Amino acid sequence: MKKEPRSGETAEKISGGRRWAAIGREQWELCRKNERRALAGDVEALHDLRVALRRLRVWLKVQSMLFADDEAALLERSLRRTQKALGPARDADVALALVRESATNGAVATRLRRALERKLDKQRREDRKLVADHLRSPQWRAAAERVEMLVVLAETAVPVSDGVLRRVAHATLRGQMRRVKRRYDRLGGATAKKLHHLRIAVRRQRYLAEFFASMLGSKTRD
Repeated sequence: MKKEPRSGETAEKISGGRRWAAIGREQWELCRKNERRALAGDVEALHDLRVALRRLRVWLKVQSMLFADDEAALLERSLRRTQKALGPARDADVALALVRESATNGAVATRLRRALERKLDKQRREDRKLVADHLRSPQWRAAAERVEMLVVLAETAVPVSDGVLRRVAHATLRGQMRRVKRRYDRLGGATAKKLHHLRIAVRRQRYLAEFFASMLGSKTRD
């Protein structure tokens, strides 16, 4: 005799899949919102756009695992190129802010600081133009359309069950923690590059934990 589902079991399975699709939608909407703000000249929006892209890339990686989705994997790599294109402008913003906040003593030091400010401000304007060109390019528009289509498909497809989500969540979190540990173990005589790679690995682990917290409970959330 076929076992009848417990009350709420089907709803739980659907809700898990729908929650996962909603996470992708949330990250993508943040990308579009901050893209518009960045094009309007909002300095902080550029940083927020890079963060949203990083989070969306993590979601796409898991999406490619859940559904053996080559399109999700290709889009993740495409968005990585976009993220790199935004990096120099953000670096120039940070450098200029640090120089402006620095204290100087004496006329010579003040003249040098102002000269550096002008140079960094010019570099920032050039980098921001490159960012605007990239975000208005046919390549970015095409990638944006592909992401939108993939997110819509995730929202409308038959949802993955909670059980599958949990198995993928555990496997993904364990795999990423192994990467964190490997990079930590290589820190002997730490260089800036090694520390940067460790920081990236830890950040990805944090994003994964945030995405899966509602499915795996308080330990993951903590």
